[in-house]
Amino acid sequence: MLLQLDVGNTRLKWRILGGADGVSLASGVLVRAEYDSNQALFAQLLSELALGEDVKPVGVQVASVAGASFDDELAAWVNTELAVVAAFAVVTKSSSGVTVGYDDPALLGVDRWLAVLAASSFSGFKKVLVVDCGSAITVDILDSGVHCGGYIVPGVRLMVNALFKDTSKVKVAARAAQDGPGRSTSEAVNNGVVLMAVSFVEGVCRRYCSGAEGDWLLVLTGGDAAVVSAALNVGVAQQVRDELVLEGLALSELQLRG
Repeated sequence: MLLQLDVGNTRLKWRILGGADGVSLASGVLVRAEYDSNQALFAQLLSELALGEDVKPVGVQVASVAGASFDDELAAWVNTELAVVAAFAVVTKSSSGVTVGYDDPALLGVDRWLAVLAASSFSGFKKVLVVDCGSAITVDILDSGVHCGGYIVPGVRLMVNALFKDTSKVKVAARAAQDGPGRSTSEAVNNGVVLMAVSFVEGVCRRYCSGAEGDWLLVLTGGDAAVVSAALNVGVAQQVRDELVLEGLALSELQLRG
């Protein structure tokens, strides 16, 4: 049994793999802001894993962009509670036949790298646009095993929060967007920021895929992936993969952190 963790700025995703084929046995998502400490977050994670008294994973693989302090705390918790040493994914110049496009590979977020590695394994496409719709919206371009760099813009919730911060009267909660102009301030904000996100992704598709749509695959992941995907109007094959970063863990280099 293998436990995989994807720790983002907003959410912690987990899944348990088992069996000879490494099939997913269980999975879940925790919102980090809902817990007043990392230890409270870890306690809830342990509860959701629902491990038997004598059942421990043989390994724990982690993709984290939460920072060194969080990672140290997580590694210590894994060691104490699960009796294994956590293995953290790292970005390397190349892995599994894919080469990093950044001049300094260390500056590429490990979540983006793992998503690219996972997308590179999809059969039938050599050219892939990988879009992560999380706290930020990132686009990474993969062409025949070469990561060509990408783009980063604020995510849907960050754009809503920007309105909270810089205006005195626009105070709305982020919620599901609808197609068309809003008929209230809440609708106008939520529909507008999703339209901005959709327009951004469509613009990247036009720039790179125009005239060669059949050669490209668009893969979306992240908390807002389904909302953005539903509103897209592009002539490119697309998939939504909720566990794309976790899928990339099997293809990356890992470093033990005890």
